[in-house]
Formats: sequence, structure tokens, C-alpha cells
Amino acid sequence: MKKVRADKPNLIFLDILMPERGGIAMYHELKHDEETRNIPVIIVTTIAKIDSGPLGRQFKDIMMGEGQDIPAPDGYIKKPVNADSLLRLVRHV
Repeated sequence: MKKVRADKPNLIFLDILMPERGGIAMYHELKHDEETRNIPVIIVTTIAKIDSGPLGRQFKDIMMGEGQDIPAPDGYIKKPVNADSLLRLVRHV
């Protein structure tokens, strides 16, 4: 968060599994912070069916924090990351 506040990036790629602190907690902090809430966030995940199925819906519910009024991430990209898919998503966001 210190780095994000200091550098004010135009876009954040956020992995869910990170050392010391999980990506979900980081996403919630980003979206609750006045300085960082408007920075677009793309979630990097190993969940293959993020756009369909019960696991994908459950994951999205967790990301948005039930009852916390947190916006959905601006995009999702699955690992391993495909360069063409990544560029299309960045252009879209």
C-alpha cells in the first residue's frame, strides 16, 4: 500500500496468493482507501472458470466483500498469463 500511495499507478495487477498478505485483503484495502479506490485493478488468479460456475461466483462474492459495498475488480486474468489476452484486457480496462 505504501508503494501504491507513493507511485499512484494507472493500473494494478493483483495476485490473490501473496506472501505475508492475501490479495483479497489488499483489494479491500485499495477500494476502501480514498487515495487508491479509483485505480483499476486486474486480478491474477488460477481459478480457471472465473466467469462461470459456482466457484467463480463464490470467488467474485468474496472479492467484493459481502455487505461491504466494494466494486467488482476491473478484470480477471488466469494463470498462466497469455500475453495476447493480457494486452486485450489492459486495452479494455
